[in-house]
Amino acid sequence: MILKKSRILVPVIFVSVLALVVIGGCSKKSPMEPQPAVTAPEQPPVETYQPPAPQPEAPVQPTIKPAEAPVTIAKKVQLDDVFFAFDVYALSPEARKILSADADVLSENSDAQILIEGHCDERGTREYNLGLGERRANSTKNYLVSLGVDASRIQTISYGEDRPFAFGHNENAWSQNRRAHIFVR
Repeated sequence: MILKKSRILVPVIFVSVLALVVIGGCSKKSPMEPQPAVTAPEQPPVETYQPPAPQPEAPVQPTIKPAEAPVTIAKKVQLDDVFFAFDVYALSPEARKILSADADVLSENSDAQILIEGHCDERGTREYNLGLGERRANSTKNYLVSLGVDASRIQTISYGEDRPFAFGHNENAWSQNRRAHIFVR
């Protein structure tokens, strides 16, 4: 009998709880606030193409050709680099031949000032290569001075291994980086 009552009682309790939840969950509705009317966005007025009013023609000015810019010394004087053997700053016979030709060009352009940059390959310490690059630049300068180029026209600087001409880790690249580059200013 208890079992029979519990079978009836469980659904009755369930329905009662469900009814309370539904009734308690409903809240009073607030009156609806009026919503503003939705209007279409304003379209800009359509513009039509109107050709510009005719302008009186300006008198044609004669074309004046600007004076040609003077050619700088650096553009007309080209000097060749000299190259060195590994760990050497003495000039080879080939380097002396190149510098003789460079000295002839400099004697024809007596107002040209030059900068000789000494360079090395990547082997050796940075400090050693800066010193070797300086010795290469100075030996190049001294030879040009011995050929008659005024020493006051020549400045030297060493970049050591810091500004390689050729990138690579082989003899082909290294041989191109062991040089004295002569830059006309």
